[in-house]
Amino acid sequence: MSGPLTAFSQIQAGKQAEKTAKFNAELYEMDAINAENQTLEVQNAANLEKNRIVDQVKEIQGSVKVGFAGGGVDISQGTPMTVLEENYQNAQLDLSITQYNANIEKTNLRNQAGRSRFQGAASIQQGKYAKYASRLGAATTLLKSAEQAASAGMGVPSSSSTAGSTSTRAGSTSTSYRTSNRSRYLGNN
Repeated sequence: MSGPLTAFSQIQAGKQAEKTAKFNAELYEMDAINAENQTLEVQNAANLEKNRIVDQVKEIQGSVKVGFAGGGVDISQGTPMTVLEENYQNAQLDLSITQYNANIEKTNLRNQAGRSRFQGAASIQQGKYAKYASRLGAATTLLKSAEQAASAGMGVPSSSSTAGSTSTRAGSTSTSYRTSNRSRYLGNN
């Protein structure tokens, strides 16, 4: 009777492996969604930083204009214009670097989301394979159990037992069986 119980437990183990795989896939999907949501946070942080840079440059540009104008210098040409242009170019570079860094971080997060989804799909496949393998194992267990039961019921040793032996001597064949098997056929039960 242990064969059917073993087969049942193998099938249950396969079902549990599949459930565990699906649960893990759900966790991987949540990781992917979190990574995608982080891309929004990264872009929002970059936008805030870019706004800070713009505000800071406006303040600096205003201070430069006031400084030159307060000294009686015409700010529409010459050195004041050069300083204002350099400040503007530096601000544009800072804005570009900020967005570039945000884009790299967002790309990494999207890649992480893709890897998580791939791991989830692989987990589901692994669960399916485990379930299939457990069913094959259960079928094998039941077949072996049935073979053993059939062999015991017929009094014939199973292919895996060493109950009987056959030998050939000088052209004759003899077969020996266990005493218990012989007594059954002789009616000595």
